[in-house]
Amino acid sequence: MILDRRLGELLTRRLVTSLGTEQEQERICLTLETLFECDLRVADAAAALYVHENTVRKRLRAAEERAGVNLRRID
Repeated sequence: MILDRRLGELLTRRLVTSLGTEQEQERICLTLETLFECDLRVADAAAALYVHENTVRKRLRAAEERAGVNLRRID
């Protein structure tokens, strides 16, 4: 249990803090959360967030670039 918590803290520090300012972190995390809730459908996520589909795509690209991950490959 302690190891799980520590690993979670390390991943959070590594991924979330690399996303930018606190406001940018919140915006990107909300976008990702909404996208997962919408079964990875960008159009549905955009509608739920009241933004254009390209805005969702832009936030995803920003997350990938800043965190150094590829969100298209979750394996």
